Parts: sequence; C-alpha cells; structure tokens
Amino acid sequence: MEQRVLTPPREPAFGEPRPVVRGRDRDDRLDLLADRVRLLVPGVAVEGLRTREKLGIDYRDLVLPDTGEHLTKERFDELHNSSKQQWVLVFANTQESVDAVIPNALVMIASDGAEGHPRNAGTYSRVLAQYVREKKTLSLREALRKMTLMPAQMLERSTPAARQKGRLQEGADGDIVVFDPQTITDRSTFEKPSEPSTGVHYLLVGGTLLIDDGKLVPDVFPGRALPGPGKCY
Repeated sequence: MEQRVLTPPREPAFGEPRPVVRGRDRDDRLDLLADRVRLLVPGVAVEGLRTREKLGIDYRDLVLPDTGEHLTKERFDELHNSSKQQWVLVFANTQESVDAVIPNALVMIASDGAEGHPRNAGTYSRVLAQYVREKKTLSLREALRKMTLMPAQMLERSTPAARQKGRLQEGADGDIVVFDPQTITDRSTFEKPSEPSTGVHYLLVGGTLLIDDGKLVPDVFPGRALPGPGKCY
C-alpha cells in the first residue's frame, strides 16, 4: 500500500494569487472538518448495532438529548425494536482527538447550523474560548482565519459571491463581529442548543446590526444564501 506524508501548503499572503490545484495534487489537500465532540444522528432503529460496532463505542456513549439518558443494552434494544424514530447523541470522538486536529493548518472551523445542535450557536465562541484563551493551541489570528477566510476560500470554488466573505476590506460584505477575547464563551448545550454566547458586543451581517451593545436586535434577518452554479428557483 502506498504511503504519503501530507504537509500543509504555504498560505499565500493576503492579496497574493492562490495556486490552482488540479489532478492528484487536489486529492492530497484534504478537506478536513473538525466538528464538536458530539454528533447528532437520526434513529437508533435506523443505525442499529452496526453504527455502534463501526465507531467502537459502548451503549453508554449513546445519549437521548431530551432527557440526558445514557443507554444500556436493554434500553438500546427497546428503542431499536420500536417503530418510533429517536434522535440519539453519539459520543464518538474523544476530546484528545479533537484537540489534536483543531490546530492543524489544513483544518477550518465551520458549522452546518443543524437545528437542535449546540454547534449552531456555540461553535465559534467555543473555539475562541477553549483553543485560543484556555488551551492556547491557536493564536487569535489563526483562529479567526480558520473561521472566516478559509471557509470563504473553500466556497469560492462554487460561488463567486464567497469572494466578498471572510475579509475586512473595501468591497467585501459588511459581516463584522466585535467581541471580547477575554470573556467570549459558548453557553449552548444539547438541552438548550440556542443559548447565546457571552462576550459578543456588536454583530453586523451585510452591514445590518444584529447585536447592539450585547443585546440581540429583534425581528432583523439580513442573512442571504450564496447560491452556486447548481442553484434552482
């Protein structure tokens, strides 16, 4: 079996043209996504025992989000044999593995905003609190790049609109957050997945104010989709 060592490519300076990656070289630039420690998957009845064996986890690593109940084999079998679909939290990744992946130069930080998952409200503030302020495995500059410029550059492959994202410069969209790096902290949990983070003073999306002096501005929704070439109306 062929073995290859992957090394992070040099990141071009701001404004410097980025190389076009084609063919086999593209395969070597891994698109790694580091999620929070927990995954949300539908249906013990759908996934069954194969998921548990594949992930190398025990029954106790399966948790019902509504109650916080850790499953036993008996409870698992009960749900598995039920016709009712059940959301289950799968604690598959270890904190050690996540901690090791986050600082890698190839890893960006992003969230799919899944409804009912704490990553929707807490991903970015969690990275700033844990990996910049507490663990100090990322500099503030590195963390911000992973959460802004890198995702924008990834999306540029499918939509030109992303070239106006992830940057503070003339001509870019006015997406700006003002936060205190010493206090920003995520508070979302599986029980309260929409709990807002602390330490954010101001937030603008497309130039529209959403958080004003730490308070959410009600009934304002300036966010817009970035359609790619496969868009349909």
